[in-house]
Amino acid sequence: MTISVRLPSALKSLTGAGIVNVGGATVAEALFDLCCQFPDIEERLLTPDRKLNKFLIVCINGEDVRLKEGVSTLVFDGDEISIIPAISGG
Repeated sequence: MTISVRLPSALKSLTGAGIVNVGGATVAEALFDLCCQFPDIEERLLTPDRKLNKFLIVCINGEDVRLKEGVSTLVFDGDEISIIPAISGG
């Protein structure tokens, strides 16, 4: 099974590509596979206690996983996960 992960510009330098193929049955497993392939990306994606960085939004096929099952959301062959830096301000 192949899932595509679309990375923001700030992370492309760590992978050498804007889209990376990973495996896994859930968003969490797909992100873990991404971190296994590119260990330097882990500190940018995860907190020290291995939770998703709060400054990132993760979408699957354009839908925010926070509105689904979070990182436990199931993924299927051909799905696309997008990692988007959260923008805040006032």
